[in-house]
Amino acid sequence: MASERRSGIEEYCPYSAVARGLGFLCMPPNYRPPRGEPLTRRERRALSIAGASVLLASAGIGAWELAARGGGGSGRVCVSVVVPSSTGGGTITHCGLDARSWCAGEARAEGSIAQLARSACRRAGLS
Repeated sequence: MASERRSGIEEYCPYSAVARGLGFLCMPPNYRPPRGEPLTRRERRALSIAGASVLLASAGIGAWELAARGGGGSGRVCVSVVVPSSTGGGTITHCGLDARSWCAGEARAEGSIAQLARSACRRAGLS
């Protein structure tokens, strides 16, 4: 029996895909990819500007969302009532000043929806 001499990759990966002709490699032990060139001052500046732009845009969107929700919900009360319907159920939701006026109107009304609304308004502290 003559021993066969293996070439490069096959020496490190005897059962590798290259040896079987599939076209992808396995890395030899202690393999490290070659280091690339360091970034130039112009490239570093461009990356810094891009990163700062993304950061500022994210902060701006967050502030806009916070302002659109009226301060993140502090002091803003929402009332939700699930009412029966012929196709299952529906949800009635009112928030803030709209919830206060809706609860005041439902406090004077009669009916099953008004009864559900009064209990929801009581739980929210609006009655």
